[in-house]
Amino acid sequence: MMLSPLPYHRAVVAHLRERLPSAWSHYASDAFRETQSEAMRLHLLQTTVRLSRESHPELYAQADAAAAALSLQVPVELFQGSDDGGLNAMLLYAPQSARVVLYGAMQEKLSGEEMCSVLGHELAHHKLWTADDGAYLHALRQLEGLASHTEAPSVLETLRLYTLHTEIFADRGGVLASDLDTTLRTLIRVRTGLSKVSVADFLAQSHELLQAQGTGSREWSHPEAHIRALALERHAADEGVDAERWVQRVVEGPLSLEALDLPSREALDAHTKALVAWLLQPPWFRTEAVMGHVRMLFDSEPLPEPAPLAPSDLDRYGDTVLDYLCAILVDFVAMDPELEDLPLQRADRVAEAMGLQKAFQTAVNRHLKRTRKAIAAALASRDSDLAAALEAHDAG
Repeated sequence: MMLSPLPYHRAVVAHLRERLPSAWSHYASDAFRETQSEAMRLHLLQTTVRLSRESHPELYAQADAAAAALSLQVPVELFQGSDDGGLNAMLLYAPQSARVVLYGAMQEKLSGEEMCSVLGHELAHHKLWTADDGAYLHALRQLEGLASHTEAPSVLETLRLYTLHTEIFADRGGVLASDLDTTLRTLIRVRTGLSKVSVADFLAQSHELLQAQGTGSREWSHPEAHIRALALERHAADEGVDAERWVQRVVEGPLSLEALDLPSREALDAHTKALVAWLLQPPWFRTEAVMGHVRMLFDSEPLPEPAPLAPSDLDRYGDTVLDYLCAILVDFVAMDPELEDLPLQRADRVAEAMGLQKAFQTAVNRHLKRTRKAIAAALASRDSDLAAALEAHDAG
C-alpha cells in the first residue's frame, strides 16, 4: 500500500497557493511555524505526562515498529493525556520529532497489533505534514485560520472535507503498521467504544448505508467511521486512480450549490463561463444587451474560447447546481426580446448536448411563465431557424 497525499489534498493546496498567496506565505513562514511549535510544546507540558522509553519499553517497541513501517526518520515521543473514559490519540506536530498523545486506557484495552495500528495512523499525520515541504500542514493551518474569521460555507466545507481526507490518509498508515483487518477493527473499537467487533458486519452495514443514503458524507448522520472503513476497503483492493476517484465521490457526493468547497466553487465558476461562451458562440447572439449582461455577470472578465460541455463534465454536480446552470441559460433567453425565439432555440440545443434539455425546458416554464405548448411550438423549427439565423448574419 502506497502512502501519498490524496488528490483532494493536492487540489486544496493548489487552490490556496494560487488564490490566496499572501495568506499562504504567512502560514508557510518560519515565524508562524516557530510560534506554532512553541505553543505545542507548552501544551504538552501543561496537559500531558511524558512517557519515557525506560518506563514503557513495550509501547515504544510498537511505536518504533510503526515508524519503521512508514519509513519515518524522526524520533517518536509518547505522552499520556487526560483520561476522560474514551480512547483516542493525537499527533501534535513538531518537525524534528513525532509527538503522539494517547488518551484513555489505550494500552490496557487495545492489543499490541491494535496499538501498532493506532500509532501508524498518528505517525502518518507526521508523514503528511512534512511532505512537499510542509504544504499540506500549511493548507490545514490556513483553512483553520480562515474558518476562525468567517462563516463562509465554502471555507467550512473545505475544512471539513480536508480533515476527513486527512483521516483517510492516516488510516492507510495504520494498515502499513499492522494490516487491513486490524486497522478496521481498531477504527471501529476506538470510534464506538466496543470491546468486541465484527469487521465483516460493520463493513456490510457501511455498504448498506451507502446504498440507502448515497454518496456524500455531509448527508450521513454519523458518517466518519463508515466512510473511513469503506475508503480503506476500496484502497486496499485497488490503489489506482479509479479507487481514489471513488473515495472522493463517496466523501463528497453530488456537489450542492449551498455547500461547495473552494476548489469546486472555482470549478463551477469556470464551467459557468464556459457555458456562456459556448451559448454565445453564434455571432447573432452577441448583441449589446446580451454582452452587457455578460460584463455584469462576470465583472468585465473576458470569456474563454467557446468549448462544449459534455454530460461527463457535470457528473459531480447535484440537482441544485444543475438547476443553477439551467437558470443561467434562462437568463440569456430573456435578455434581448428583439432576438425573438432564437435565444430559446440556441439554449435548448446547448442544454440538449449537456443532457439537461428536460430540466432547461422546465426552468423556462417556471421562470419565464411560458407554457409547455408554447415552448414546444417555438422549438419545432429549432435547427432550421438557427441555421437560417447564422446564414443571414454571415450574409449581412
